[in-house]
Amino acid sequence: MNGPDRAPRAAHGLFPRLETGMSQQLLLLPHMLQSIEVLALPVEALEARLSKAFGENEALEFRERRRRPRQRDFDRAQANQDLLAEVPSRRGGLAEELDKQIVLLELSAPDAAWLRFLVGALDERGFLVLSDDELLALADQARLAGGRDALGLAIARLQALEPRGIGARDLREALLLQLDRRSGDHALLARLVEEFLDDLSRNRLPQVARGLGIDLARLRELLEQLRGLSARPAAELTSDAAPCVRPDVVVERDGAGFRLMVVREGMPEPIVSKRVERLAADRTQPAAVRTRLRERIGEARALIQALEQRHTTLRRVARALFERQQRWLDEGPPGLVPLRMGELAAELAMHQSTVSRAINGKWAQTPWGIVALRSFFQSGLASSPEVSREHARSALRELVALEDPRAPLSDDVLMERLRRRGFDVARRTVAKYREELGIKSSYLRRQF
Repeated sequence: MNGPDRAPRAAHGLFPRLETGMSQQLLLLPHMLQSIEVLALPVEALEARLSKAFGENEALEFRERRRRPRQRDFDRAQANQDLLAEVPSRRGGLAEELDKQIVLLELSAPDAAWLRFLVGALDERGFLVLSDDELLALADQARLAGGRDALGLAIARLQALEPRGIGARDLREALLLQLDRRSGDHALLARLVEEFLDDLSRNRLPQVARGLGIDLARLRELLEQLRGLSARPAAELTSDAAPCVRPDVVVERDGAGFRLMVVREGMPEPIVSKRVERLAADRTQPAAVRTRLRERIGEARALIQALEQRHTTLRRVARALFERQQRWLDEGPPGLVPLRMGELAAELAMHQSTVSRAINGKWAQTPWGIVALRSFFQSGLASSPEVSREHARSALRELVALEDPRAPLSDDVLMERLRRRGFDVARRTVAKYREELGIKSSYLRRQF
């Protein structure tokens, strides 16, 4: 852990000093944008960013970060983090898993190239969202021959791979690809997906049953079969468990106070290569080589400065946050103190957007588990500053859990019941919290 928190350094200390002139300001802009980007990155994304930079910039070297004696109190917390880090979050990339199947097809080199090209065009769900014309334009750039016929054949082969649904253009096609053609219900299920998917999304079950000429009981049987299908076919190939969350900050109680550390243990420390610095200063090297190396050295130093600024800013924001939320550290969720991001920004003399970037996507390892930093801020209870947003969301969740599923509570009714509990919320706030909690509208929650 570094020394006591200090105010942010002035701009001329964070970035290279500039003389006046628009062209020089434009040269500075990428470094400024890099500092903003690095601040916003959570720890896993930051590690990926450093790995990418190391591969692209020969002026960067990494050394293992030395463990400081004053961090020994965090041994247990770090051990817990190391255990989390050892849990594999992915079984293998989607492309890697599909490539194993492509090899088994024993296709010609051009046909295999088309299929791998399409795999590269899949989105995170496993969908092929680009149009044929867009794919053909990209294939032309990749020098793939065969045109529209080759594309059609490659799409058919892609959609025959496992898991079924890969290569679909949308949800409707993904579900159709997953239907078992051997099932006696195939024709009815296909019609249900093709004609009534929009009605199903709006829970219009009576209308769907009438359209298919069946009763509600039979429709429920069909829906049970649909529930076994995946709306994200690629999910089966990209993870076997819930994603592992790694904390960016570790905080522990320490008597009447607390100790805080921004996680950098295990993360390689970037430094400027001495060898590259010597080459850049060597007048026997060609001028073009020396110029390029000096540019790379400048990029490396800018990245190192951005990392230090991230560490300083995140530490200051997290320390100020937990000073405000010390009651939460002692009591857990019931001790949550109402806090707005603007209040913390004013206290730290920072812009609110800087505080927002520092906390978004970041997690803290605390005595009460790993918690998102954003969860400590309230947002939206216009006339009840003494009530935290999290308490209102918790009360809303409880009301919905206790409702009659045949007569679910509307947002207006939920608003009235929350107000009876002392939450002065508007209807639009109720709708917002409901969506944040993943709770459907009353119409979609209704069970027939």
